[in-house]
Amino acid sequence: MEKTRARLYVDFANMDSQKAVEILGQAGFQIPTVIVGGLARPRLDLGGNTYFGLEEIRGMIIEKRKKDFDNYLKKIESKKIRDFVEKALKAAPKEFYTAPASYGGHHASEEQREGGLVVHTLKVIRVASSFFEFFDIENQLAKDKIIAACIIHDIQKGGIPWGKRTHPEHGAIAAQWLIKIAAIESEPEKEDLIHVDVDLLDIIELVREHMGIWNSPLRTPALIVGQPVVEKSIWHLIIQMADYWASRRWCSFTYKKEK
Repeated sequence: MEKTRARLYVDFANMDSQKAVEILGQAGFQIPTVIVGGLARPRLDLGGNTYFGLEEIRGMIIEKRKKDFDNYLKKIESKKIRDFVEKALKAAPKEFYTAPASYGGHHASEEQREGGLVVHTLKVIRVASSFFEFFDIENQLAKDKIIAACIIHDIQKGGIPWGKRTHPEHGAIAAQWLIKIAAIESEPEKEDLIHVDVDLLDIIELVREHMGIWNSPLRTPALIVGQPVVEKSIWHLIIQMADYWASRRWCSFTYKKEK
């Protein structure tokens, strides 16, 4: 069916036209602009007489961002781990998909706008994955755990409920939330106990300690001088380094899906 030109009605009362075009672009629309009465207004090529409100558009954006993780979920070979991450992403607060990565200008420009937290997360996964060769990590289960932890490391960055600033203890908050996501049904006679698979506990621990020396309430550096280096130490180091480098203001790049 031939597409007709439809006007998109959105409440842009508090936004300039450039911001409006940016939000619509994030929803996956190709947006030419036309001058109407001296004002630049978005114009869309859609199906006949289709109208959307701002919240509907935001819903489209969220669904589009959720699919951005598909490429990396496929790289997790363990079904148990992949199912856990998918369950966490499904239960994640909508702010995880809409919030900026930083409210104070600590991240690159593409991470400071709406949806910047997803951009940051995708960058962290890319950086961490590049360390597999550097640290000679060939064990697939280890790779699965690191990728999984990267995907969900900031899943409760704003705290519970989600606040207007990064919660200083968001790693610990996420860990407690993820334990409930990962929980195996308790034994009837021990209802007060929660059982969690040991591999999922590794992932939750990586999330809890991903901030390293900036972690709160306790500093959790991956490596400590004078203490032995074990395999898990390298996993923590990879995630902490990836999160650190991907968050630098000068570490700016446009995310593109890997082939």
